[in-house]
Amino acid sequence: MPSPRKRGFSLVLSLTIMAAMVMLVIVLAAFLQVESRLATAHSAYLRARMNANVAGRLAIAQLQSLAGHDQRVTARMDLLDGTKPGTSLNTYLQSKTATTVAEDKKAWTGVWCTGGADQSKVRDWLVTDPDKRLFLGYLVSADPSTGLAVANMAPNRLLKTSEALAMDQLLKSAATAPDATLRTVPLLAYGTILRNPTLDTRVKIPPLPLPGANSTDAPQGNYAWWTGDESVKAKINLTETYPAAPSAWDKGYVYTAARRTGQETLGGSTAPTWPNFKLWADGETAALGGSKLSYATNGSNLGAWAAMATTNPANGTIAQEAFARYYGDL
Repeated sequence: MPSPRKRGFSLVLSLTIMAAMVMLVIVLAAFLQVESRLATAHSAYLRARMNANVAGRLAIAQLQSLAGHDQRVTARMDLLDGTKPGTSLNTYLQSKTATTVAEDKKAWTGVWCTGGADQSKVRDWLVTDPDKRLFLGYLVSADPSTGLAVANMAPNRLLKTSEALAMDQLLKSAATAPDATLRTVPLLAYGTILRNPTLDTRVKIPPLPLPGANSTDAPQGNYAWWTGDESVKAKINLTETYPAAPSAWDKGYVYTAARRTGQETLGGSTAPTWPNFKLWADGETAALGGSKLSYATNGSNLGAWAAMATTNPANGTIAQEAFARYYGDL
């Protein structure tokens, strides 16, 4: 008697093949989606890098335009802050501007022209009349209080009275508090400076759209910059290159330049809570015949050096926090 025929095998095989094909399509779709996201993220990464490059080039162009001339002076805007003890010049400037400076603008760099309106003369203003020294602008891209680009001063030889008044108002805007409704980007943030529990001391600048950006079509992104003034800071990683008892040969060079950087005034005669960098460097020089302080290029390096020089890890933490607390001064 013949065996019964096996029914349904072709259907099962067909369903299995179809399920495998569906799984293959799903896997391929997942791979394509991942690759698409990676491509999009990489494109955004490259665009962000190019936008940062654009911001850097614009910042350099602004720096050259405002501060490139010999008759230029730069200073941090906290020079105008009446809460700090000041010189007679500081007192005078405070009388012409606000006596307080907004926290987000204290680290801004202002540029003044010391040559007056005529660049062909070395000085055409009276020392007793500082109003003749023209304020040229801030080395930032936008004002947090308005979200608008900070105007750059025209060449002094083309300066008009109305423009001088406008720049005077820009100088006085240092006291204007930031607009809380504006989106800002922190360009100097915690991690570089120490977090203040009561004041927001970060430098935050509103991003500006790049030329040609179209939010409904293909946005080009935004840019922002802030230029700090390193010339007003004390260099704490400078060490004494001459011995304590210089030879007759060394004496010919010892007094040709300042032998102190002033960093010893930040501490006492012993290792206090505030680190005495010179005391530590001198001790390291006496013990090893030379100090490694000059190798410190940032707060982290400074902390590592302090821990090594004093053989005390706690001093490394103190040095690193001190650098972050006084980032604008050191």
